[in-house]
Amino acid sequence: MAVILLIDDNTSLVRLTTGLLSKHFPDSLVATASCCEETRSLIATVKPDVVLLDWELPDGSALSLIGDILAAAPKARFIVVTGHQAGELFPRPTSESIVGVLTKPWESNELVAAIQTTIESPDVLSSFGVRMFSGHDQSTALGELDRHKVRNKLGGVLAGLRAMEGDLHANASDPKAVHELTNEYIARLTKVINDLAVMYSSDQDKRKA
Repeated sequence: MAVILLIDDNTSLVRLTTGLLSKHFPDSLVATASCCEETRSLIATVKPDVVLLDWELPDGSALSLIGDILAAAPKARFIVVTGHQAGELFPRPTSESIVGVLTKPWESNELVAAIQTTIESPDVLSSFGVRMFSGHDQSTALGELDRHKVRNKLGGVLAGLRAMEGDLHANASDPKAVHELTNEYIARLTKVINDLAVMYSSDQDKRKA
């Protein structure tokens, strides 16, 4: 039985990803953590085979966490999830344990394929040292606007829409619940869109200055 550890502070994305992995890997254990501190406590008892690791966490960097995980689970292999391109993170192979990069926003089939490949061939690296499981070259016309933040926001929108679809389907027979869920998700998505608008407006102001 493979143990998959998902480390991300985006709760909506974690819920979506956990459901997806449980569906496609029913014989595997899917564990989650939202930060470095929680991960360090978890690996005292959970020894992951595959780690899906968000590159930027609220209380530390992914690189600092990888060493701690490998000390507890030496055979663990890491798929880094990020809004950056692989070349920006890995100008050269950083660790043989990092087997791939999944860029945001990822597609469900990309994630499943990445996990499946890592479980089946944990030690196979490309000639570049890092496999790009998702090859989006999402260059932007937004100038100095932080692409990583934009991708994170867009990833949150996609995760929210997918989670909303699942929740509405599960509560389709309860009109009151559907109404409450709809309002809740509209509020969440509106906030994300407003945040993007503020980021874009700020970028435009900097350009004019």
